Amino acid sequence: MIENTEKKIIALGYFDCVHIAHRRILQKARDMAASSGVKSAAITFSDNVKSSYIYNLQERKKLLSELVDEIVTFDFTESIKNMSPVDFLDMLVEKYGAVGFVCGYDHRFGKNAAGDCTLLAAYCKEKGYSLAVVDKMIDGGEAVSTTRIKNLLQKGDMQSVNKLLVVPYHITASVVRGRGQGHIFGFPTVNFVPEFNQILPKSGVYSTMSDVVLGKFKSVTNVGIKPTFNDTTVSVETFIGDGFNGDLYDEKITVYFNKYLRDIKKFNSPDELKNQIFEDIRR
Repeated sequence: MIENTEKKIIALGYFDCVHIAHRRILQKARDMAASSGVKSAAITFSDNVKSSYIYNLQERKKLLSELVDEIVTFDFTESIKNMSPVDFLDMLVEKYGAVGFVCGYDHRFGKNAAGDCTLLAAYCKEKGYSLAVVDKMIDGGEAVSTTRIKNLLQKGDMQSVNKLLVVPYHITASVVRGRGQGHIFGFPTVNFVPEFNQILPKSGVYSTMSDVVLGKFKSVTNVGIKPTFNDTTVSVETFIGDGFNGDLYDEKITVYFNKYLRDIKKFNSPDELKNQIFEDIRR
């Protein structure tokens, strides 16, 4: 991250999927920055912080860029990992212009996660910086958290996931060549290879919307294996309807997930599968 000492209110966190509780923290940072006449910023870290994630660094930065003025990104190096909480805050002040902070009630930071809201409050009081700590957010009687969203993804409950994420759950990737059998279906099929640590929804068939170079098109997406073709590779395959006709190989597209439609099943023939996909797209 290039150093930038322009004054700013910094939202502390990882913001792994930018859900509604994250957005409350980011909104508070924007409000404080506006009232102080400075910029708002958010911190995030490279993907090696987490063993698994909903959105990778590129996607998180895209979402965050719509919510704050600047993003401060750190590679999770040994020097960052072993930095004491106070040294970490000092670095944000000296190198990135922090004049205030916002964080969630349970935020931890610094070596061995030794830093917490109590330490942060004492630091800000001593230095004369502003601070806001955002309380736990409850939705449907349960705290909003990334863990909760991961569990909902694994159940295929996209309506609940999307309510918590605000921006519907999506996958952005470059299209790769699949089995080369898209012509069988009479409409384009696009294949994604998920990243190693990327958390996918429950295996099954989903109603989706695909954002491609020519616009957004209704689609159906298979997450998992393709038993009709005896393909046991776990992948993401999207069938684009709405009359789309074009070559998408090597293009980046985004597929937004709307709802779970059905389990994956083995059909007796590709034609039988084709008829089912046409039915799925109409749903």
